Amino acid sequence: MTYPLKGEKMFHKSISDEFITVLSDNERCKVVIWAYLDESGTHRGSSLIKVAGYVGNETEWKYFQKKWVQKLSKFDMEYFHAKNPKCDKLKPHLAREIIKRKLFGVISFLSPEDYNKYADNQFKSTLGNAYAICAYMCVMKIADISKDNGWGPVSIVIESGQPNIDHIERIIKSMINDDRFNIAGIMIA
Repeated sequence: MTYPLKGEKMFHKSISDEFITVLSDNERCKVVIWAYLDESGTHRGSSLIKVAGYVGNETEWKYFQKKWVQKLSKFDMEYFHAKNPKCDKLKPHLAREIIKRKLFGVISFLSPEDYNKYADNQFKSTLGNAYAICAYMCVMKIADISKDNGWGPVSIVIESGQPNIDHIERIIKSMINDDRFNIAGIMIA
């Protein structure tokens, strides 16, 4: 299932403007839509795997990034992570910055138990694990939002660390330059 999301996940000040700039030089799109994805619940025994993402245009992300880096510095923090209790004081600030900018949120989730029960081996070997399915669904919904709003193709940034991230990256790269998918690029960070 994929649903719109309002929330306070991810964003790290080390993600640079270079990714936006490189993709915005692509002649086939006048504006690059940029999306961050992050996950939760991939640990053994979790009842739900969730992948969430936010999407917005280059201008919105650059402004958001500038303000967010200032906020991180003010609180003497290098990054924000929702599970870290030290970051609790940043949650209201992050929510306010997301609301101020024209950023749209999406969440996709799946029960690992249901996935293992209903997905056959061919499906799993082709598309990957339950996390991969959530990531694809999130990417596709974000790309649909971009297309429905008349925006350009979406550049996706996915958090590294998942064991099959290379497989996910290959699948999403295969969607680049195919107008049905509205994907401009992918970066693992």
